[in-house]
This record gives sequence, structure tokens and C-alpha cells, in this order.
Amino acid sequence: MKLTASEDKYRLLFDYDPNPIFMVDVESAKILDANKSASVTYQYDHEKLLEMSFLELFDADSADRLWEHLHGFSRKDSLFIPKLWARRKDGENFYINFHSRTGTFQELENEASDLFYVIRTVDITERLEQEVHLIQAGKMATLGEMSTGIAHELNQPLNVIRVGADFFAKMIKRGQKISDEQLLKVSRNIGEQVDRATSIINHLREFGRKSDLEVYPVDLNDPIRDIFTIIGQQLRLRNIELSLRLDEPLGKILADKNRLEQIFLNLVTNARDAMEAKGPEAIKKLTITTYQERNKVVALVADTGAGMSKETCEKIFEPFFTTKEVGKGTGLGLSITYGLVKDFGGDIEVKLSSDIGTIFKVSFPIHSEKRGLSA
Repeated sequence: MKLTASEDKYRLLFDYDPNPIFMVDVESAKILDANKSASVTYQYDHEKLLEMSFLELFDADSADRLWEHLHGFSRKDSLFIPKLWARRKDGENFYINFHSRTGTFQELENEASDLFYVIRTVDITERLEQEVHLIQAGKMATLGEMSTGIAHELNQPLNVIRVGADFFAKMIKRGQKISDEQLLKVSRNIGEQVDRATSIINHLREFGRKSDLEVYPVDLNDPIRDIFTIIGQQLRLRNIELSLRLDEPLGKILADKNRLEQIFLNLVTNARDAMEAKGPEAIKKLTITTYQERNKVVALVADTGAGMSKETCEKIFEPFFTTKEVGKGTGLGLSITYGLVKDFGGDIEVKLSSDIGTIFKVSFPIHSEKRGLSA
């Protein structure tokens, strides 16, 4: 009687959980059972789900990676995969967080194994859409804030082009012949400056575009270098010395390059503001270091600002928390940064140092090319 009551209790919890729950055979990936939320979310009736492989709820690429991932973790542990693509019956793709652990049972008729995965999926599509809007607002605020530095960055190649054009006009007006050597030198210089301006504009367009989350292998050094196309001149105008100590080669990480740029742009602007707050006479140096540490790629962003208290350190990643004056900060930059780092399976921490300001340590798991997974 007690056993029946217990079974009824857990069946009730199983059926009425607001998120889809599946019991999946560990050898065949066949769905052994599914709750009501699974039918609603994936748009298959219960009987149809029991005829399917769990992998049929994903596209071919995601299914292969997921199955390898499932077989790659210890069956004594639980597995969590954030932001995984799933597919409904009507073909619509949506994002889920994937949770799995291994269970056993003694009596389940007509099944190949007494081991099964208990899998719970959570539809996070709406939350991600809100996150995308928040990230986009942050990008626009960043570009607006940096408009002066960007204008200065573009003004330099335009000045060179103008000087070249004036030289040609003056020589023609005087009736003087332009030697082939001069013509080649000036035209080559103009071409280089056009390429430079085009590169800056293209990078601004790429950074500012609203993008869906797409993960692929990325060299962490690339987005770090690229952000200084946007912010480099601004640092120079504020007399901030930049030191890049980037190890080569680094293992690739599975991420989105555009959003990695957002991470490091937020950290660099935070460091810039911290150093500016110390006054014009203070030593201002920004140092970014990358290196490989076992199965992770690590980046350190260090500044010579005023540092922060232990209390501030504990709250620094909370939304809307800021130590800046009213009107000079939303308190969202580091909160967004924290979320983006976690999206790619990474970690971020802040180290306190009264001598050298603040150090942010960001780490990501190295991507395994062989298995298509993060190590």
C-alpha cells in the first residue's frame, strides 16, 4: 500500500511538472516515458513520443553532439547543457537548458536496459530574447559613448586621403609632371587609408548588429585584439597605456565572437573608468594577458585604478549595481558580462589588489575538435 502511494505521489509530480521530463534508454535513446509538459512543448501526443528516439527532438548536428556528450559524462553524475537547440513537431527551433542524470529501475517491460536517463528540458527562448534586447541596448550605449574616439579614429585616414588629393590637385594646377614613383607612393598610401577606414566602419557595423546566439570555435585573442579598433583611440586620448600579452597559439573555445567582444569591451570600459577616477596625474595602465591552463583558456584584465572594497566585490555582478555617479552608469555592464561568460560555460571572478587596482579573471573550457564539444 505504501509503495502504491509513493508511486502515485511521484507520478503526480512527474506529470504536473511545468517543464518537459523524459525517461530515455541509455543504449538506444528511445523515449521510455514522458510527462504532459513534454507533449505540449514538443507538440507530439504521448503515444507518439513513446515510439520516438529522444534525438528526434533535435536537428542532426545537435543530436549527434548531445548523444556524444551524454556518453562522455560519468553516469554517476548529473549533466547540464545550457542553450541547446531543440525542435518542435511543426519544425520550429527553440532554445532549451538541458538537465540529465542517470536512474535505474527493476521493472519496466519490453525495454533493452534497466538504466535510463532522467532528462528535464526548460524552454528559455523568451528569456533569451529579452537578453538579446538588453545586450543590444548595451552595445548602442557603448557605441554612443565612444563616438568621439571613433570620429578621431576615422579622421586620421581621411586626413591622409585629403593630403594626397591636395597634392595631386596642386601638381596638376602647376602643370608639373607627377613621377611614376610619386604617383605609386601617394596612391598606395590613399588605398591603405581607405582600407583602414573601411575596416573600422565594417567592424562597427558587425559589433552593432543584432545577432542570434551562434557558437563556433573561436580564438580568444581575436575578439580581444578587435575591440581596440573601437576603443583604442579613446584610451590613447586619455593617456592610458595598453599592454597586450597574448599567448599564441591558444586552444579554441566554443563561443560567439561578437559577444566575446562585448564581454571584453565591458571589462575594458570598466577599467578605463576606474583609472580615470584616480585623476589626471595617476599612472594609467591596462594589461590584458591570455594563456592556456590545463583544459581552459584564461584572460586577465588588469588595471591600475583605485580597486574596490570587499563589499563592492561581492555585489559587482549584480544587475543595476554601480559605484559611479548618477547618470554615468546603468549598473548593467558587468551583469551582462557575467551572463555572457556563463552562456559559454565560462567563469569570471574579480581579484582585489590594493597595489595594482583590479584584476578580472575570465576562463572558458577548451573546445575539443574531435568530439565537437567543450572539454
